Amino acid sequence: MFKKYHFILLFIFVIGLTWLAVSDVLIIEVSNKLQPASLKVLRIGNDATWLSLTIYILYRQMRKQQQALNRSEEQYRKLFAAHPTPMWVYHTENLNFLAVNDAAIAQYGYSAKEFYSMSIKQIRPANEVKLLEEIVKVNQMGLRNLGVWHHMRKNGEIFPVSIVSHGVNFNGLPGKLVQATNITDIIQKEIKLQEAYQHEKELKEQLSGQYDLLLVQHKIFHEIAWSNSHELRPPVCSIIGLTEVLKDAETEDERQHCINLILKTGQELDNIIKRTDEKISRMEPLKPNS
Repeated sequence: MFKKYHFILLFIFVIGLTWLAVSDVLIIEVSNKLQPASLKVLRIGNDATWLSLTIYILYRQMRKQQQALNRSEEQYRKLFAAHPTPMWVYHTENLNFLAVNDAAIAQYGYSAKEFYSMSIKQIRPANEVKLLEEIVKVNQMGLRNLGVWHHMRKNGEIFPVSIVSHGVNFNGLPGKLVQATNITDIIQKEIKLQEAYQHEKELKEQLSGQYDLLLVQHKIFHEIAWSNSHELRPPVCSIIGLTEVLKDAETEDERQHCINLILKTGQELDNIIKRTDEKISRMEPLKPNS
């Protein structure tokens, strides 16, 4: 971006010097044939022409930059609105919602109009409101991973979410961009794994005729553990690294490239999780001998 501005300034400077040199030569050549008043008008016209040309070049460049900025803002608005994870922006002083995306509307059951008349405290259960008030007092502008919280839908249903926030300036107002990921499925899968492990542990001493089935169970657990260690970790690390790069990206191309890489890595992570789910679904509970 800065290199482009430097090139434009250098271009104007070179054209200006050329203009001055050529115009002075021409004015000097005709100066003996003109009256002083006419010569003065000629010089004023020359200066006005150069000034108008400079203003026009700068205007065109500013217009191009504004159009590019408008396109970029529109792209990010569409990306925010269409993001599959619930997201919103809230005012850091009164905690009112300033913007919500379609996923948040679908997840919580409120309309956009209802959201804009609410504060973020109204989607929390009563026992977490006080802690929320303490957390939002910490005015940290960078990326914050706030861990697991509980949110409440319009119908009163409570569900767990993982919260990540980042300070933003929203139309001149101090705000926070929040991403709230519903982790109900993840917790249920963890509980299922824990129950399966506990069940295996309790039956270990009772098993005799089901030894082959036990070996299959162990093999599946081993595959899941290997997948978490060797397949799951690389894309997670890649997403974390790309997020840091995205925060420091200077150009639109760099940001778009990072976004594309994050989406591709997210698809890889989703495929790994699906394969793990398939392995878990194949597990059969062990039954003790009667």
